[in-house]
Amino acid sequence: CVSQVTNYSFGAASVIVPGTASVGDTVRAVRVSTGSCSTGYAELTTVVRAKGTNLFILADVANPAGGFTDSHYNAFAQQFDDKTYPALVAEFGAPADADGNSRVVAVVTREVNRRGTLGFTSSCDLSARSTAPASNEGEFFYVVAPDPTGTINNDTLSLALALELLPATIAHEPVHVIQFTRRMLAGGPFVSIWLAEGQAVLGEEIVGHAVENRATAQNLGLTIMLNADDTSSTDWYSSGFVGLGLYFGWDPITPPGNPDGKLATAPHECTWLSAKPANQGPCVGGLDPYGAPWSLMRYLSDRLYPSNEPATLEILYPGF
Repeated sequence: CVSQVTNYSFGAASVIVPGTASVGDTVRAVRVSTGSCSTGYAELTTVVRAKGTNLFILADVANPAGGFTDSHYNAFAQQFDDKTYPALVAEFGAPADADGNSRVVAVVTREVNRRGTLGFTSSCDLSARSTAPASNEGEFFYVVAPDPTGTINNDTLSLALALELLPATIAHEPVHVIQFTRRMLAGGPFVSIWLAEGQAVLGEEIVGHAVENRATAQNLGLTIMLNADDTSSTDWYSSGFVGLGLYFGWDPITPPGNPDGKLATAPHECTWLSAKPANQGPCVGGLDPYGAPWSLMRYLSDRLYPSNEPATLEILYPGF
């Protein structure tokens, strides 16, 4: 999920999380955009819960009880260093380092729960706080906190489910960090929403291959696509197929739902080129710019350059 502004000026005036920060340090004045970059943000007090070679993980001290433990945070950071970061950089290139701490910063916060999403990245963080008060002046993304008792929005998120969902989220959101910073450094505009989200879903798949020791062009099949081969492992692949199915008219949401059928008005009254306002158009779920663009990118990569995918993305999406 991305939140974009049209004007930005990259370069940190201050460093919110210095590279010298250590696990256990308190980091104050971390901001999370809740509206526009100039007027809407929540200011957090956080604690550094893990420090890897390429990632800091900060936790909001106001998160609900029953959340991630130190061992969970360390596992997230280790997988990011060992698998996620190398796979994404090989595919999309390295992010910038505006704040000079040599790391991307993940903030686990209840503010993401309030949005009703698993994570997001804000281009507000590319600007100085003098022009965008919601900025953290660096490479940040934000992920949901477990909420076993539903203290936020009366919507529970068990620790077990959060542990299942977070690895793919921590693969998805850094793709947006790479998109924002590389295009900014090149002097280009932000990518369109369909390209941004399609590539981020592709990032989930690519990291899944790295973690599961798989590769593209293997015709892995339905069982693996649905994670039915090992339901205790991370589901790396199904999100793209779910988004694609919703675009083509699958409706498991609207009562009584349509689990085995198809909306007659889809996909020709839907679009994957932009995010739609709520309740506009027949396709449900709000994933139109996620699944269909991912499918297109996977098709083009497989068909045109099956043996050299990292170079493919530079060819297919020049200026990325």
